[in-house]
Amino acid sequence: MPIRAVAIDFAGTLTTSGRGRPDGHLVRRVLQTEFDTAVPDAFVRLFDASFWTRYVECLSVTLPRLLADTARETGLLLPDPESVAAALWQVCGDHPVDAAAADAVRMLRDMGLTCVLASNTARPVAHRQATLEAAGLGFMPLVCSSAIGVAKPFEGLYHHVIHAAGVPAEEMAFVGDQILNDVRAPRDAGMRAVWVNRRLNGEGRPQNLADGILMLSHVSQLPTAIGPLLAA
Repeated sequence: MPIRAVAIDFAGTLTTSGRGRPDGHLVRRVLQTEFDTAVPDAFVRLFDASFWTRYVECLSVTLPRLLADTARETGLLLPDPESVAAALWQVCGDHPVDAAAADAVRMLRDMGLTCVLASNTARPVAHRQATLEAAGLGFMPLVCSSAIGVAKPFEGLYHHVIHAAGVPAEEMAFVGDQILNDVRAPRDAGMRAVWVNRRLNGEGRPQNLADGILMLSHVSQLPTAIGPLLAA
């Protein structure tokens, strides 16, 4: 079946190497300046040590829970964790979108493909929407784990992606940089997969791998490389 829609990952696929995330020092600054709360060094250290193991769930409750648990472990009297998390997301900003990647998505749209964002994020979806609009990608429907309550690689997210695209799974390609989240799990859901191999650092020609997987070195290669999938 020919491809009529693409689902595209965000961080690591559409973004630069820069990252916008709240670390312990930012948490301290926000608590001190906006909530008049002094933060001990132990809180900063534990927050940073716990961040990645906790953030992987990528739900709306992830950051408030991390703040509350870190405060409890370090004896900090924390203001309302939901309010603190909202202030942190506002201050830290989002991951920067790669201009060449954004150009590629607009080219795919102009080719008649429906382009859906499929993102694991603990941010409120409005923040990610604002990021896409600023990059000229406001036309993309968003499927964000923070909004739907399930994250990659769990199958529920891929069902939401297929529904957002409005086409059968076999007429979709999922594009991303993570083997499990963006290749194996989408294929299990019936989609075809395009792997953006970041280890190639943007160098190298597109390659067709086993099981029909298309490998790119950068998502900017997709508008040209996707041709065979469109005609399949």
